[in-house]
Amino acid sequence: MDDHAPTADGRIRLHPGKDITIRRGHPWVFEGAIAAVEGAPISGDVVEVVDSAGAFVAWAFYSAHSQIRARCVSYNAEAVPGEALLRQRLRHAWDLRLRLGFSASAGVRVVHAEGDMLPGLIIDLYDATASIQFHHPWAERYREMICSFALQELGARTAIDRSQRAARAREGLPQSQGLITDTYEEHPRITEHGVVFEVDARNGQKTGFYLDQRANRALMTRWASGRRVLDLYAHTGGFGLACLAAGAEHVTFVESGAAAVDVLGENLALNGIAPARCSVVREEVERFLGAASGGYDMVIMDPPPMARRKAHVSSALRGMVWQLAAIAKLAGSDTLLMAFSCSHHLGPKDLEGAIASAAVESGRTVQVLRELGADADHPSAAGHPEGRYLCGFLAHIGEAT
Repeated sequence: MDDHAPTADGRIRLHPGKDITIRRGHPWVFEGAIAAVEGAPISGDVVEVVDSAGAFVAWAFYSAHSQIRARCVSYNAEAVPGEALLRQRLRHAWDLRLRLGFSASAGVRVVHAEGDMLPGLIIDLYDATASIQFHHPWAERYREMICSFALQELGARTAIDRSQRAARAREGLPQSQGLITDTYEEHPRITEHGVVFEVDARNGQKTGFYLDQRANRALMTRWASGRRVLDLYAHTGGFGLACLAAGAEHVTFVESGAAAVDVLGENLALNGIAPARCSVVREEVERFLGAASGGYDMVIMDPPPMARRKAHVSSALRGMVWQLAAIAKLAGSDTLLMAFSCSHHLGPKDLEGAIASAAVESGRTVQVLRELGADADHPSAAGHPEGRYLCGFLAHIGEAT
């Protein structure tokens, strides 16, 4: 693509009042907010968003299929999105991570979609492997440029398309996963706070590793020494391994995924963890909790999305309360708990309410110590609370009430 001055491919006129949240920074234009679509834009095109009187609001990328009909990328009437602006955004995102002290060797999220004003695009960098998700038609249209940025400016030698099937389906895009570059010789390794992790960047959950939990893993290590730790939904062992490195007496890892358990085993070996200091249970968390006995004084509960849609919220909350109550019942009288939700439909108020309900149901004293979220390489745009998808709480479980 060349760098000629870009122009809009159409215009979206909003219903009265529907411009207010957008002017306050919310980047999504829902189908129901649109009074008229002028011109004939197709998915991936640039559209001008105007209010009911025709005044400029934003430039956005259009989607003909999603309920989010347009995603705003520029609020400056003079800055029409094109290749030059997108390259500038990519470079700014990487420069920001470098200024904040993140590095490829430790793993870093280079681009976080709307948080970097590049909606629908995720780039994670694991040493010299770039794991990329193309979740919007504009990103698919600029795929070659994005891959060039990863290889030439991020220094990646391997690039992998890890786009989520559901996300692309919502945008009317064909499924796309697999190697972008020619080879994937072995899993990349990163070193986080002195712990070495092997990352299944090709087939692991999300893009292979939960980079968003980096700061929370570091926080938990402050109190891990001498404790018996239960790491639920352990994935490839991030929390538990961090606790072992910090002197935890024993860690029980509970994970149902066979591939994740295999990588977890590799990570334990890489870090020289003695078998007596840990146990790996390949089991569904609900079944494990239903049969577990006590003895844990530190518990991490980091489940996958439990409510992908609003219709799932009620059942997800019931399941969350049951799990938290089961944890409280088997906890000691001085137990630290980290509990998370990574569904934006289940936000901090929902999670805190679930913790409170579980305290009542279990008959235990529970103190909320601290609210938690994603690390700083996962920014959210001001005015876009949905971008803060990960929420959590550090709590203390004490004596019976």
